[in-house]
Amino acid sequence: MGAKVKAESAGRRWARWSLIAGAAVIVIALAAVSAIALRGGAPGEQGEAAAGPTPTAVESPGAEGPPADENATPAPTGLPLPSPGPALVSLPLPPAAHASGDFAKGFPSGVIDLPPESAITSTSLASEGPRLQAGLVGTSRSAPEAVLEHYRKQFADLGLSSREGTTAPDSTSMVFNAGENTITVTVAASENGTEFSVLGILMAAE
Repeated sequence: MGAKVKAESAGRRWARWSLIAGAAVIVIALAAVSAIALRGGAPGEQGEAAAGPTPTAVESPGAEGPPADENATPAPTGLPLPSPGPALVSLPLPPAAHASGDFAKGFPSGVIDLPPESAITSTSLASEGPRLQAGLVGTSRSAPEAVLEHYRKQFADLGLSSREGTTAPDSTSMVFNAGENTITVTVAASENGTEFSVLGILMAAE
């Protein structure tokens, strides 16, 4: 009888310790879960979160406009295009030439003529496309003002306007132009009257 009681007492103690041990395991497991939750998830999940994809930059709408259309017509500016001016020479233009004491062959003497009481030192021609460059160097027994006045009237009749050009201590110049036509006359006093030069850039009708 006494042995039976001792056996039952030992069994109850073993069952009680088993329950206590099981409860302890459950408490430890819950504590571990709570600690993991407080740290932001399981170690594997934390690593995945840290190593996640880097967000890509979002482009702002309108940061880059549409590509330019090379064939698009430029917007009008509202300003009229400059007039090419009168055609003072005609095509075909003469070839390059030079002459001393006379007009070179093909020289536009109807545009750049010779003032009265004057002599030609040299003349020259050069052309490019519709432009003709004509140069004349001469001397005159007239005063520098008379030579300028001659050309002022000559070029005004051709539709060119005049303005003062660059003035040096020993020379005076005037510029005559209409559209793309430009003629510069420079005069300087000399012992016998005037030394002068005329350089013209003349446009031909295309």
